[in-house]
Amino acid sequence: MVIMKTEPFDILQAFLAWWYEAPRNGIPVSVHDGVSHVGCCTGLVLYRQPPFQVELWILAPNTDVGEHAHPNVDIFLVHVTGEIFVNVDGKPVLTEKETVADERGITKTNGNFIRIRPGQKHRATTGPLGGAFLNVQLWMDGKPRSTDRDWQGQPINEEHKKKLIGYARSLPEPSDYSRKERPLIFKRALVTPVSPEGSTSKPSNGSGEGNLQPEPAASG
Repeated sequence: MVIMKTEPFDILQAFLAWWYEAPRNGIPVSVHDGVSHVGCCTGLVLYRQPPFQVELWILAPNTDVGEHAHPNVDIFLVHVTGEIFVNVDGKPVLTEKETVADERGITKTNGNFIRIRPGQKHRATTGPLGGAFLNVQLWMDGKPRSTDRDWQGQPINEEHKKKLIGYARSLPEPSDYSRKERPLIFKRALVTPVSPEGSTSKPSNGSGEGNLQPEPAASG
């Protein structure tokens, strides 16, 4: 008798696979509030369909985004270009030795991705070139927004601190209903189709993992 072992379905990994394979032409459709500026970092929303979102973040040269966490979002950080160095749970997972050009001038780690779980501490810095990465996201509360608003840890600068305070004040007081809604939204995400209506492509839940995938333990 052959016993088949099946891996648990990973909704964010399936969305990442679909995002990689989906054809794109022309200017991407984005939301009106799709640009964020915080310190030397600029973010652009490339896709938003709750509970999913994709942001492109561009970091200026010699930037240090201190250790922090995003409590409400599950993320695949995908390296695009430049000198981006990433630590997760205090351990280096993307370093100066890896973020270099190959013989064609292409970043060797282009397309490699790192899983950052909700509440997991991480830190990003850049070298003299600066750099860019994608954040492919699944929002646990079903409300995608710029990740610089969903923040635990030291703010990037005073402007960011004021932004976080203002955002916190704008949030409604949690009710008994909203406390119950969070797990319900996540359950709905499990049955949310990740391909647009009419698409014939099917996202894969296979082993399309980047070689920088450390799968560190979750913390919250």
